[in-house]
Amino acid sequence: MLLVYTLCNALQAGEKQLGTDESVFNTVLCSRSRAQLKAVFQAYKKVAGHDIEDAIKNETSGTLRDGYLAVGMTTACVHVPVTDTLL
Repeated sequence: MLLVYTLCNALQAGEKQLGTDESVFNTVLCSRSRAQLKAVFQAYKKVAGHDIEDAIKNETSGTLRDGYLAVGMTTACVHVPVTDTLL
């Protein structure tokens, strides 16, 4: 559980900077399992007061935003195929 809150705090710190530190989002979103990401996203919502999708929408744009949102959507819902999030 400590890992979950460590990752959650890292995401929140990356979000609060002037100019988002995408490397923090990349590290968390691209190096964790679905189960770990699900736990991080739930903890993030409790700590930050909003969900990770809101943070991604507010802090990123373009194809980077689309990629991050695809990871978030496929992590949050088992029933959404990856191809549906990319179309």
